[in-house]
Amino acid sequence: MFPRLLPVTRALLMANVAVYRLQLVSGNALMDWLALWPLGYGFMPWQLLTYGFLHDTGGIGHLAFNMLTLYSFGMLMERYFTASIGAICAGLIQLMRVASCRKERLARSKR
Repeated sequence: MFPRLLPVTRALLMANVAVYRLQLVSGNALMDWLALWPLGYGFMPWQLLTYGFLHDTGGIGHLAFNMLTLYSFGMLMERYFTASIGAICAGLIQLMRVASCRKERLARSKR
């Protein structure tokens, strides 16, 4: 019924669930190190990969939807890309978006 999971997709599913459990136990302690912070406000290079493993601990729905999406598209993406390339690209796009918003706010404040 379900196709056999490819190794990277399986590993990502297990890693996401493991980090979610660590988040539940540790509270917000992981956020300082693993969340994607803007440049100049706590950014560290490894956050381009680690932010993708953090999930809202307010309920299981966020994790469940993300894991369903990973299951649905993970094997397709695994055939064409590696997981790390996708996470790094998404992180870089997020950093560029935050920098762009900051420039707009700065320009507005100088008017």
